[in-house]
Amino acid sequence: MSKNVFKINFKVNEKVDAALKYVKYLVLLLLIVVVWTMGLPLYKVESVCGGDCINCLKCIETCPRSNTKVNVLGENITPELASSVAIAAMVGLYAINNVGGICIS
Repeated sequence: MSKNVFKINFKVNEKVDAALKYVKYLVLLLLIVVVWTMGLPLYKVESVCGGDCINCLKCIETCPRSNTKVNVLGENITPELASSVAIAAMVGLYAINNVGGICIS
């Protein structure tokens, strides 16, 4: 792969390669821990606005009070609408890619 990307033949020492394999697993474990513990303490606040919220809509699924709302441009967004828009966007991009591939070739 390095030959295709960097246009050089890149060799790594076997000991370094073995050590880097373990580093890879440590980084993977660190990412799992960070993602697992990531979240907002919604039980401490009344509302979350700004950069804290990434609009993942997980709070709506797990809220015991069932009073969560997501606002985009002042409009309430339901999880069903958000998933429908995501599916429509993916299908649209797929269709454009296929039509574009047929027209070009």
